[in-house]
Amino acid sequence: PSSSITLNDLSLPPPPSAALSFPVWAGNPFPPTPTPEHYPILIAQIAPLAAALPPKLYCGTERVVHWLTEELVALGHDITLYASGDSCTSAKLEAPWPKALRFEGSIRDPNALHMLMLERVRQQAHEFDFLHFHLDYYPFSLFSRQPTPFITTLHGRLDLPEHQPVFATFA
Repeated sequence: PSSSITLNDLSLPPPPSAALSFPVWAGNPFPPTPTPEHYPILIAQIAPLAAALPPKLYCGTERVVHWLTEELVALGHDITLYASGDSCTSAKLEAPWPKALRFEGSIRDPNALHMLMLERVRQQAHEFDFLHFHLDYYPFSLFSRQPTPFITTLHGRLDLPEHQPVFATFA
């Protein structure tokens, strides 16, 4: 015999509460349609320094950051893009290094330049309404200790065992 279940038979979790990290407007987690008084939002987009934006080769993360940055500018937001100095953007460009690291043969430790960029963003964080990192887990520790709201888009693999303790620590 076949059995069927209805929604009444399911045990559903309680609805989201205000204790979550995002605001809830009248039970809807999506904000109301922005009006002119909400503009412009001051956003920092922080990209990897490996490739210029837009990238000339594949570079999926850099391509996504470029598209997102250009669309946010087109919507009227005040965007500052932290990326290599050879990037082309309609946003304000803050370049901690003059050239994409992938083509900079003299750079032996790219992490040092990313740390320089992270510190520059931290020093200027108070100038923004929101920070959006595209550097995987690098900003978690430093930026969880400052008041400007931020998110990190994890563009890499999420299933690696060595990442799980990091995600658990900063969840």
